[in-house]
Amino acid sequence: MTAGDYNLFYEERNESSQLGTGIFVHHRMLSAVKTVEFIRYRMSYIVLRGCCFNIIVLNVPVPNEGKSDCSKDSFDEGLGQVFDYFPTTRF
Repeated sequence: MTAGDYNLFYEERNESSQLGTGIFVHHRMLSAVKTVEFIRYRMSYIVLRGCCFNIIVLNVPVPNEGKSDCSKDSFDEGLGQVFDYFPTTRF
């Protein structure tokens, strides 16, 4: 989706009336985008091609103190799976 000078990569979530997640990229940076993936609920990342190395930007919501321990454990597990994914992937 295009919004002015930006392109929006997004994933909609409607199963439980929850909001989805998205990443805005300026149109001048669009050629540097190698990968955009939506991993789990509201967890996503974008890989940008740099001149010397790739840049990975990880977008994750962090549960605050008011959330249950179960929610925090689920977050930790999901984040661990994301980090386990990166070393084995060739971008």
